[in-house]
Amino acid sequence: KAGTGKSTLAQYITATVEAADDVAIHVASAGHAALQLPHGATAHSVFAIPVDDSPELFSNLSVRSAAAVHIARAPIIQWDEWPCIRKAAWGSVLSSLDALKAQHPR
Repeated sequence: KAGTGKSTLAQYITATVEAADDVAIHVASAGHAALQLPHGATAHSVFAIPVDDSPELFSNLSVRSAAAVHIARAPIIQWDEWPCIRKAAWGSVLSSLDALKAQHPR
């Protein structure tokens, strides 16, 4: 809902996390929403989720990539409009995050 302070909260979270020399990742399910977030990007680009109609999706994110290290370093991931993404894509991201936690423990 517009005007409830979501952007202000996202900016505050980012400033607090970055002040502690950490990384806050902000993603959105849609491009127009990602543009409103600090350092925002689409979930598909951050988590390398394929954009297709397959009932099963698997992330193309390599756990040894620089992007994976960046994600693993983040204590917080803010995902705007997460209910708008398909269940298979959500499952793909959760699997990727589990693999990242195993490969890059904090």
